[in-house]
Amino acid sequence: MVRLELQYLREIGPVTAPSDPVVDALQASIALQVCDPAFPSFAKAAVRETWTRDPSDRSP
Repeated sequence: MVRLELQYLREIGPVTAPSDPVVDALQASIALQVCDPAFPSFAKAAVRETWTRDPSDRSP
């Protein structure tokens, strides 16, 4: 989801780098770990959230 959000931000201007190099750099510099659960579990949890309409903000 973060990679997708970074891509959206790149498309509208605030971010200029592609998402993969940004995530890769964070993994190397701060030991960021990317979890890999199945997307349906995120979607199921997101439908219960009502505080935002932005799908990337609804991910648990």
